[in-house]
Amino acid sequence: MLIDKFFKAGRKFLGCKYPIMCGAMTWVSDPKLVSTIGNAGGFGLLAGGNAPVDIVEEHIIETKELTDKPFGVNLITLAPVYQDQLELVCKLDCPLVVFAGGIPKKSEIEKAKRYGARVICFAPTAPLAHNLIERGADAVILEGSEAGGHIGPVALSVLIQQILFNVDTVPIFIAGGIATGRMMAHLLMMGAAGIQMGTRFIMAEECVAHPKFKEAFRRARAKDAMPTPQFDSRLPVIPVRALKNEGSIEFAKLQLELLSKMDNNLIDRHQAQYKVEEFWVGALRQAVIEGDITSGSLMAGQSVGLVDKIQPLNEIISEVVNDAESELQRLKGFSTGLCEFEGCRLQLFNIRSSRAVRGLLDFKLHTLAFGKRFEAIAFYGGIMDKNVFTVFLDYKAPTPFVVEPLDCSLRHSSELLKYFFKDSFDFPYSPYKKAGS
Repeated sequence: MLIDKFFKAGRKFLGCKYPIMCGAMTWVSDPKLVSTIGNAGGFGLLAGGNAPVDIVEEHIIETKELTDKPFGVNLITLAPVYQDQLELVCKLDCPLVVFAGGIPKKSEIEKAKRYGARVICFAPTAPLAHNLIERGADAVILEGSEAGGHIGPVALSVLIQQILFNVDTVPIFIAGGIATGRMMAHLLMMGAAGIQMGTRFIMAEECVAHPKFKEAFRRARAKDAMPTPQFDSRLPVIPVRALKNEGSIEFAKLQLELLSKMDNNLIDRHQAQYKVEEFWVGALRQAVIEGDITSGSLMAGQSVGLVDKIQPLNEIISEVVNDAESELQRLKGFSTGLCEFEGCRLQLFNIRSSRAVRGLLDFKLHTLAFGKRFEAIAFYGGIMDKNVFTVFLDYKAPTPFVVEPLDCSLRHSSELLKYFFKDSFDFPYSPYKKAGS
């Protein structure tokens, strides 16, 4: 399959067949779901959250009994039991640890790695991504504000341009608003090592979420998943994206109540923040486990507008992978007849502009060619000028190589082009040489 070329980096890092991660969701990501994800070829994450250490330990042991495939544990750095959870995952030799919810200390990242774990950190902003890489993160998950649950302030489209396009020192996984294979295909082509989905996996048959919870997702539209507001900077709260209901209104009331208590010195900021997280844990349980979709928290990403049916988890994985493969094949077919390889010779047909060349290079040289070295470029028809050649220099194509302008219009003389590119190109004598002659 064509997509195997794009899975290479993610497979190597995660150790699974498909670099498709299931986000860690409190009350949702239990051993059954995580093991089923692994057995289907993906990569599951247990949710540490605010769970007592003994519960996290039970979940890790149970997951190992249910699958021999790799999985990870997600730790919330702001949780009261965070340090104890970190000690536990180190003691149990967990192969992968994800730090979320805050900024882990460099010493904490080093500790996890010292016990043999690979470390992934969430990065909702560009500065934080660079910071976490400097602290030793082995990989980064870029999560856009389209995601469900606790979210950052920046849209995925911007994070991709800031980080994915500029950082190649560690694998970059993408999260936030992803629910389809077609989207995954384009993210992989842009350089992502893999993706993470949460909302899509809520709709898996194997997911423990209450039927009413899933039905609320099925009926929801993308615009229904709204982030919660922050009323006062004295009580900094991380926005939570969820389907709006009475629970959202109760959270607003809680913030006002806590601010009043802070004004009267009844609680400090740290205690108030803990009360906020305590609220979300309880409200989420109400909805996910008890099926109270009126007062409970319906944490959901904007991709909720893309999910409309409950499916077996294995079917979800297969559908995403197959749709991604179909999209790659569609794009490959779109460029058929415009660009192809013959041995070490790159052949371009009827090129009209440098933009056309750049578009073909984006797909062909960085995907289908995938490291293939070419020694000659043949132009059949179209126009060849200095702008076209500039594209090849931008892409650091192997040099020197022969340019063969066959049956094409040359806007500049070969002498001028050779001067412009100095020793980068070796031109054949006749710019009007016929194909096959």
